[in-house]
Amino acid sequence: MLKRLHAPGPPHVEVPRLRTLLHALDDHEHLEYPAGFDAKAVSARFEQLVRDLEAAFAHRCRVDRHFQDASHHGVIRIPAQATATGEQLMLVVSNFGDMVVCAVGNTGARSDAQTDELIDPQDADRVRAVLARLGTCWCPRTRCGSRTTAAAR
Repeated sequence: MLKRLHAPGPPHVEVPRLRTLLHALDDHEHLEYPAGFDAKAVSARFEQLVRDLEAAFAHRCRVDRHFQDASHHGVIRIPAQATATGEQLMLVVSNFGDMVVCAVGNTGARSDAQTDELIDPQDADRVRAVLARLGTCWCPRTRCGSRTTAAAR
C-alpha cells in the first residue's frame, strides 16, 4: 500500500473530482444532509466503519454520534495507544455521501501535508484499506474554489 495517508488513488478523491461532487451536493434547501437522506443506511455504514477501524487497530475507538445542526454524521477517534504514530487519529464522516476527512490529532490542527509527515505508514495503510473496502471517499482538507472542504460542507 502507499506510505502516505493523502496519496493519490483510492480511496483518496482528487480536488477536481471533489469540487464536482460538492457542487452536485450543493443544495440550499438541504444544509445538514442531502435530499433523500437515509438515516438508517448512513448509520449502518458509519457503524461498519467503526467496527472495521476497531478491528484494524485492535482497539476500541471513541465515537461521537450525536450532532445537531451539523453536516457531519459522526467523529471517530482512534486512540493514540492503538497507533504506531503515537497520536490519536481523528476521522470526521460526512452526511453528504461517503466522505471522510482524517487527521493526526484533531481535524483543523494540521494540514494534509503535515498529517502525511506525522502519520506512520502502517497507520496510513490500515485507514486507507478500511476506507477503500467500504467505498468511502477520502477528502483532502484543501480549498475548492472559495470554500474549505472537510467531510462537513
